[in-house]
Formats: sequence, C-alpha cells, structure tokens
Amino acid sequence: MEETNILSYFRRLKVIQLSIVVLLEITFFLIILLHPVFRVSVFSNRSLFILCTITWISMISSLVFIVVDFIRLRSFAEQTHDLNRKAYLDAMTGIPNRYSCDLIFKTYGNNDQLDQLGCAMLFISNLLDLNDKIGRDQGDALILRFCELLEKAGSPYGFIGRNGGNEYLAVFDQCDEKKMQDFFRDLEKGLAEFNASHPDTPIETKHTYVLNSEKKFKKFDQLITYMYRNLHTEG
Repeated sequence: MEETNILSYFRRLKVIQLSIVVLLEITFFLIILLHPVFRVSVFSNRSLFILCTITWISMISSLVFIVVDFIRLRSFAEQTHDLNRKAYLDAMTGIPNRYSCDLIFKTYGNNDQLDQLGCAMLFISNLLDLNDKIGRDQGDALILRFCELLEKAGSPYGFIGRNGGNEYLAVFDQCDEKKMQDFFRDLEKGLAEFNASHPDTPIETKHTYVLNSEKKFKKFDQLITYMYRNLHTEG
C-alpha cells in the first residue's frame, strides 16, 4: 500500500512537470511565431539564436526525460503489482494465501463487524486417497481445480483463501444462514458437475461453518479455533 502511494505521488509530480514543460514549449513557439520583432532578432542576433536554441533543446530534452520517467514508473508499477500478487496469492492455486488469511484475522480482531460475520472452513476429504491413486502431481492438479470452483462459488459472497495445505477458508460479512447455504449450494453444484465428468477422481469435501450472529464470539481467533476443532473432530 505504501509503495502504491509513493508511485501515485511521483506520477502526479511527473504530470505537473510535463504540463509545465508543454506549456513552456507552446509559449516559446507562440512568442517566436506571433512576435515579428523578436523573431527577426532571433535570426539576426547570433547570441540570441544560440540562447533560444539551447533553451529549445533543453525543453525537448526535459520532455523526453519525462516520457522516459513515465515508462519507468509504469514498469515499476507492474513489477510492484506482480510482487504484491506473489506475496498475497498462493503460488500453486492463485487464490489468496495463508498470509492473506492472516491479514483477514488481523482485520477482524476485535471488530464490531464480527457480530454479523459468517465463516466456513473446508478441506478435500479424499485427497490422501487421490494422491495414492493418481500420484501427488495429479493430486495437486485436483487441488487447483477445487480452488477454481471454490473461488468461483465464494468470491461473490466474500473472501476465499487457502489457509495452508489442504485447508480453505471463507469469510463473509453480513452473513446469515441463507447466505452461507447459498454459497455451499453454488460450490456443491460446481463439484457435482466436475465429479460427473471425472468419475474416477471425484473431489469429496468436508466443511464446517459458524454464524457469529448465533455464537457471539468476541474475538476472531476464537471463531477460527471453534471451526478448526469442529472440522477435524466431526465424523
């Protein structure tokens, strides 16, 4: 965020600098074109001609350097965006990673929005069997496909992230039972379509969820701990 603000600041400075240089260029040529006496003086007085030429070259050079700076700023912005993307997104699946999940934890901490928060935790329950059956690489490919389905189903409702390994987190603001069930319905629809076309390698999941309007947890980590225990002790 800080790097983005710095880039924005320098971009505004360069826009101002470019405006000034362009204005000076226009003024310079208007004086020469519209002021006959000055124009005659420029071409008849060697020293004045040299001075005007140097001034014109300096302004053109400034314009070129400003354009180069804009190109470099754009390149730096793209590199920064790429670095941010790598920092916040899971390298294998492309969805928000554990670091992004940690930021969500910090965001909610002790927050009034916690009252209407809905969270779900999921994992692929048959992943170990799939890895044994088709190999780890193909198992990773199924994780990727599951994350695509999860993100497609969950993004309209809120945050979707990979909380490390075979564990996935959904966090929805202003969430009630209907909103949570709508999310699971959309996810199950996507999984059903995938499994129908891949009967030999179906993706099976297990999940739990919490509506804090019912549980009334005061801290986000209490909510996460409750879900984690449910997810790994039920059934």
